Amino acid sequence: MAAAAADVLQKAYTRGLVVSAQKPPSLPPRFDFVLGGHPLSTEGSLEAGQRVARMAQGLGPTDTLLALVSGGGSALVEHLRRPLTLNDLRQVQEHMLRSGADIRAFNLVRATLSQIKRGGLARMAQPAQTIGLILSDVIGDPLADIASGPTVDEPPDAAQACAILTRLALWEALPAAVRAAINEIPPAPEPTRPPAHNLLIGSSATAANAAGDCASWLGFNADVVSREVSGEAVQVGRQLAGIALDARAEAGPGRLPRAMIFAGETTVTMRGHGSGGRNQEAALGAAQKLAGAKGVAMMMLAMDGVDGNSPAAGAIVTGTSAATAAELGYDIDVTLRENDSHGLLHAMGACVHTGPTGTNVNDLMVALVYP
Repeated sequence: MAAAAADVLQKAYTRGLVVSAQKPPSLPPRFDFVLGGHPLSTEGSLEAGQRVARMAQGLGPTDTLLALVSGGGSALVEHLRRPLTLNDLRQVQEHMLRSGADIRAFNLVRATLSQIKRGGLARMAQPAQTIGLILSDVIGDPLADIASGPTVDEPPDAAQACAILTRLALWEALPAAVRAAINEIPPAPEPTRPPAHNLLIGSSATAANAAGDCASWLGFNADVVSREVSGEAVQVGRQLAGIALDARAEAGPGRLPRAMIFAGETTVTMRGHGSGGRNQEAALGAAQKLAGAKGVAMMMLAMDGVDGNSPAAGAIVTGTSAATAAELGYDIDVTLRENDSHGLLHAMGACVHTGPTGTNVNDLMVALVYP
């Protein structure tokens, strides 16, 4: 995103900052780089937040701040409210990641701890104009939830955050400083000029449509079935596999081979301490449902190329995958309880490795159905 913006703007910008979980091979002219953390924030994330805040707060009424926002920004860039610490933040992140909370609930909570989320960046930049160009990794593309909406004027809500944490039975488990910060959110300052201008420039729909076009070019009857897939990863994998099996059983003349495209984002409730991610857990759920079936293959991918805490982007499974797992001495149910999907799928040779793609627009799920 930074490279494209720099290419368009040429000499029309003064300076820039890129924050990512991986250092890019090169930077555009006049750009600095900070290595942030994801899915858990790091000292680099706090440094990035401080750098961004200094840049924004130094702007005047004739300046423009261009914010290039993409998924993952909630963890990568953080400017905490005092006296919160990185340890406080990471405890919140770890508890919520293990709870299986969806991204909206997660971001509503951490926005209450931040000076930069939910429009905080745009407020810091006043009286300068702020423009946000946003790549969505959230189902439905609610701008305030993408990277926690640093340019979107929807101040955090303490009552909502408390309700979420209480529902998840996490309120009492959080540090006292976190509970106090949530209960004492200061009012947002009055804007000195109209709110930021935000524009959605890409989402899972963009990727799903492109996948459908590619499948058609390869000779499949392709359609995008849903762009709003959500739920517990294993259950979603089983449901999508069921849809694929029904499609094969009910296919009329000329309908096969068929590519069924899905996009969205599932969640995982952490119980074990293995390696894996939501796409690999969904793939194992699909493998169980497909066991013994012929003519169906399923692929689950994180479109940023990184699935959970594993080096894989996702996995491909078929009707033979469950039998292969058993031959290797694995019990899929036990593997799922340990949240060690990557260990099994790696042993099966089923993992897909793309490396970091540089763009996060949710997850892509594809079912290929053959005669």
